[in-house]
Amino acid sequence: MTREQEKQEKAAANRRQHAQEIRKQVRKQEESKIANRGAFFEEGIKLDQEAKERRRKLDEIKHRKLAELKAAGIPDKYCAEVSRKITAPPASFAMAQLH
Repeated sequence: MTREQEKQEKAAANRRQHAQEIRKQVRKQEESKIANRGAFFEEGIKLDQEAKERRRKLDEIKHRKLAELKAAGIPDKYCAEVSRKITAPPASFAMAQLH
């Protein structure tokens, strides 16, 4: 082998190694993006679950308070109005339906 051939082979080996390192970096970045996207969706699911739990607790409290009003002897006329407000969708939900 001549010196020129050795030099070319060494340069080719360096290029292959560099290309391999670049591919490795690209794979790591893609894996990182995938992990971040998964974490983002998991956070969204968690927030939805927390919101549902808060809504459930509030509904439970509303129904309990309505039962307390009835037990306290409040006329049905007023209890029915409170009951309608309890079962009505939240204002934010109604506004979202309009848009």
